[in-house]
Amino acid sequence: MFVTDLSQNIDKPEVPMRIIPPHVRLILLTSGLAVALSAQSRPNFSGQWTLESSTPSGAAMVSSSQVVKHDANTLSVGQSERGHHSSTYTLDAKPHETTIGPVKSVSKAEWNGDRLVIDRTDTFPTGASRTMKQVWSLEASGKLVIVLTDKSSGKDEVTMTNVYVKK
Repeated sequence: MFVTDLSQNIDKPEVPMRIIPPHVRLILLTSGLAVALSAQSRPNFSGQWTLESSTPSGAAMVSSSQVVKHDANTLSVGQSERGHHSSTYTLDAKPHETTIGPVKSVSKAEWNGDRLVIDRTDTFPTGASRTMKQVWSLEASGKLVIVLTDKSSGKDEVTMTNVYVKK
């Protein structure tokens, strides 16, 4: 049996325990919860998608079908039209340079809540450029919505909303 000499601590003052004020605890709790929910609520866009509608109708550069592969780090989009073109985006919010034929591209993809935002600038050998912004989201119905804003050198900005259904 062990005996503890309690008299050793009688003259020593206790170190006061720090108490976290309730409003600070609430901030810490909600911040941690928001981060956890944000990571959980990000949709996965993987699948074979068929165009249901495009606004404005008849807009150029709209693929009637897409094959999307999406994991935690990348989004790859393949289109059957235009020579089986595909693009891969790294989802780290950093600029990435690629070259497709003579066209040099710089793209950045990052999450904004449950929406994926892709900014891309293509530079052509002639010096002309095209800037595109895509905002990807999933509706509650499961439809993929891509809002594309396209600004080419010397042309007006065009915004299209493309809605895809999963095959």
